[in-house]
Amino acid sequence: MRKQFYYYIILPVLLSMIFLIQQKTVLELCELQTCPFCYGEDMCVDIRENKITLQYSSVSDFIYNLLSVKNVYFAVYDNKKVVLKKLAHDSELHKLDLDSIKSVKHSLMYEHQSFAICDNRTFDAFWQNADFKNARHLSTILQINAEPVLLKIFSAGEDFPVPKLFGFCGRLAIMENCGQPLTTIENHSWIDRCYVAYQILQAAKDFTGNHERFRLYLTDISPDNIVVNDELKVAFVDLEHAVVKMMEADGFGTSRVHHTVHVADTYYYSREELCEHSVSDHNIYGVCMMILSKFSPWPMMEGGLLHDPPEFVTRNHGNLFEYIEMCVETNEQISRFEITDSILNELEVILSREFKIPK
Repeated sequence: MRKQFYYYIILPVLLSMIFLIQQKTVLELCELQTCPFCYGEDMCVDIRENKITLQYSSVSDFIYNLLSVKNVYFAVYDNKKVVLKKLAHDSELHKLDLDSIKSVKHSLMYEHQSFAICDNRTFDAFWQNADFKNARHLSTILQINAEPVLLKIFSAGEDFPVPKLFGFCGRLAIMENCGQPLTTIENHSWIDRCYVAYQILQAAKDFTGNHERFRLYLTDISPDNIVVNDELKVAFVDLEHAVVKMMEADGFGTSRVHHTVHVADTYYYSREELCEHSVSDHNIYGVCMMILSKFSPWPMMEGGLLHDPPEFVTRNHGNLFEYIEMCVETNEQISRFEITDSILNELEVILSREFKIPK
């Protein structure tokens, strides 16, 4: 009886008191007093006019917005669900070193951190393509979290599966809410998961070779960083763990292709090796190992994304699963790019049979 009284009477009252004490407006979250050493101000008018409102329609929204988990907030803007990100923990923001562009360039090229740019030539092109009117805003973002810059360069408008970036106000970035983590579709039909798998693997190829100027190597490929919406459309989120390299003319030619070596039970990459070669199979390897393989580690669902295939798949497309495991463990003599095309072809045939059209 005492426990019931706590859960049904005391706990809601405590949560309500915390809510009233800690609730902040979206404008307060922006920390406009930090400007011009902030991310931007293009969305401030809409925020001042209360066009962006925090959302409390679910338990997870309530917890995120009230307790500021990871400084991520869920809101609504123009009848669309959006995510508000401060891009770092408070402690990291407090330590922000507002140095010169030269210092930012040095840290992105030489210091060990989650986001890296391969060389001078890549940095110069990256800075120009970022398309920020205020160099101080761009410098600040790159010192904190490069994700918004990557969303500008690898934009959803160019068919890359990433959230739309709406803009900034102070130290708040406003992005599209693209859905729930990949693991939430664990119990969806196998064909639904097949459709999602096709999109994820195609995205790995696109980030590697489908931008006109850059290759983007994702160094934290995880089911937590891939989301799916109600229409089963995929988006890659939390892109701050990445390496960017200039596109080179020889494309996927075999002369300078980097082969990611598979080390059992370890998701390994070398920034130096990614940067030394014209192209790497790192993205493909990461998706095969961390998402598709039946041995994919936690937090991926048991048996990988394509677990428990129906009988017609195992009977007619058994080589699909052989290709996936080969993609993980292949040696340098066998191209992962060729294996990936074989996997995508198998998935296309299966999806066509079920009247699902690939991305």
